[in-house]
Amino acid sequence: MFINKTKKGFSIGEVMIATFILLVGVIGVIVLTVKSIGNISDGKKAVTAALLAQEGTELVRSVRDNTVTQRGDGCHQHRCTAFDADADYGWPNIANDESMCSVDYRLEGNGKLTCSGQTAGEDLYIDKDTYFYSHSQGGNYTSNSHFKRKIFIKYETTDGTPPASADVNKLVAKVTSVVVWTGGEMPDTADNIESKCKISKHCAFAQTRLTSWINY
Repeated sequence: MFINKTKKGFSIGEVMIATFILLVGVIGVIVLTVKSIGNISDGKKAVTAALLAQEGTELVRSVRDNTVTQRGDGCHQHRCTAFDADADYGWPNIANDESMCSVDYRLEGNGKLTCSGQTAGEDLYIDKDTYFYSHSQGGNYTSNSHFKRKIFIKYETTDGTPPASADVNKLVAKVTSVVVWTGGEMPDTADNIESKCKISKHCAFAQTRLTSWINY
């Protein structure tokens, strides 16, 4: 009985084809993994930006509350409105069409806004110990977080009269807090903010309308 002991192995061509297919699969997995990590990072930044935008409106609300509840110097025939620009709380002049401001969670004194047009601070810095965001670089706030926040304040009235001549009871401040991160472009006005500021453009915003509390 004759037994053929000759064994046939894979040819070089077959090995190369198999190796190529394996490499394509491995590269595909690596690309998908890197892309997933990037998406997770972008998602985290989008959530952080949305929270910082909401924080901006709440900080302005806090300034509004402090302006009235802690003032006692008298104004508008002994009625103090939250939006008096002559007070030491940083409110922009009511005659302005729209103002660009910034506000920090570490409110100085009784809390104030910084409204100086295009020069108002935008960059947010992060404390490496507490992870709080601030416009100040003092203390441990030395690491740029790559987030920028700008707050737009536009005065309106409940009856449509010009804000500069309106009764203080009818004044309303429309507050738009905008946050952008790496690659995002800060808009120069809050008009049509819905079309200017989108997550896909690395931009998030929050809005609120504040009435003027009056201290009699």
